[in-house]
Amino acid sequence: MISFVVPVYNEEETLSNFNNRMVEVANTLEDSWEIIYIDDGSTDDSLNIIKKFARDERIKFLSFSRNFGKEAGILAGLTSSQGDIVGVLDADLQHPPEIIPEMLKYLEEGYDVVATKRKNRKSTGSIYNFGAKTFYKIINGTGKGVKLTPGVQDFRVMKRKVVDSILSLQEKTRFSKGIFNWVGFNTKYIGIRDYKRAGGKSKWKFFDSLRYGLDGIISFSTAPLDLSILMGTILSVIGFIYAIYIVIKTLVLGKDVPGFATIVCLLLLIGGINLVFLGVIGSYIGRIYEEVKNRPSYIIKERSDSKEDLFSKDE
Repeated sequence: MISFVVPVYNEEETLSNFNNRMVEVANTLEDSWEIIYIDDGSTDDSLNIIKKFARDERIKFLSFSRNFGKEAGILAGLTSSQGDIVGVLDADLQHPPEIIPEMLKYLEEGYDVVATKRKNRKSTGSIYNFGAKTFYKIINGTGKGVKLTPGVQDFRVMKRKVVDSILSLQEKTRFSKGIFNWVGFNTKYIGIRDYKRAGGKSKWKFFDSLRYGLDGIISFSTAPLDLSILMGTILSVIGFIYAIYIVIKTLVLGKDVPGFATIVCLLLLIGGINLVFLGVIGSYIGRIYEEVKNRPSYIIKERSDSKEDLFSKDE
C-alpha cells in the first residue's frame, strides 16, 4: 500500500485540479493507495472541498483546530499513514504527481528514499534565492550529521522503515528537510524544474522563510554559540591589548583627554555584539522552553473517520 501525505493551507484554487491529477496517477499504480489531506486550519473553503474528495474511501483527511504550520501537517500525515511506502507532496502543484511513478521505480531498485530537488529557482526572487544559497552553505558547513542538497524539496517517497525512524524523533520544533537527512538511509535525488503554483499565492512570507531557516540552523547546529565564544574571546584579547597600550601611553606621555568619540564607538560596537549573541543564546533557550513544555505538535478538530479532539502522537 502507498500513502500520499498532502498538507493543505488555503489552497481552494488548486485542490480540485490537484486531486484529479493525483487520483489519475494513483490509479495507474499496481499497489493499493490512500491520500491523506491535512487541513492546517484553512480559513477558505479548502476543508469543504477535501470533504467532498473523502467520499472516496481511499481519500482521508485530518483537520487541525487552528494553523499549526506545515511541519505539523507533515508530522500528522506521516503519523496517520498506513502504507508500506509513504509520499509527501504539496497541493499547489509545484510538486507534480506525474513524477511519482518514476520515483517509485527507484525504490524498486533498492533506494530507501527518493526526493526531488530544483534544477533552478525561477519562481522566487533574487533576494530569496540568495538567502536560500546562504542558508545551505551555513547549515552544510556547521550542521552536525546534516548535509542538505541545495534545492532539495519536501516532495519525496519513502519506505516504511524511514517513516518510522522519522516518527521516533519527538522534538517539537521540527525542520523536516534536516530530519529527512539526519535519519540517513539510501537516498536518490531527482532533479526537476521549478514549477510555478497552479493558483493562489504562496503562504510563505520573507520572515516566515527566515524563521524557518533559523529553526533549521538552531535545530542541527551549535555553530552560533561557538561563534559567540570565539567573538567574545577575540574582543577580550583586543580589549586587553588596548588596555596595556593605554597604560604605557599614559605613563610615557601623560594623560590624554582626546578619545571620547573612540570610546563611545567601541562601547556601542561591543554592546551591539553582546545583544546579538544574547539573542542567539535566547533562541536556544527558547527552543529548550518549547521542548520541556511538551505540548502536542498539533490538535485534530475533525477527521474523516469521525474521531474528534485527538492529539498528535505526543498524546
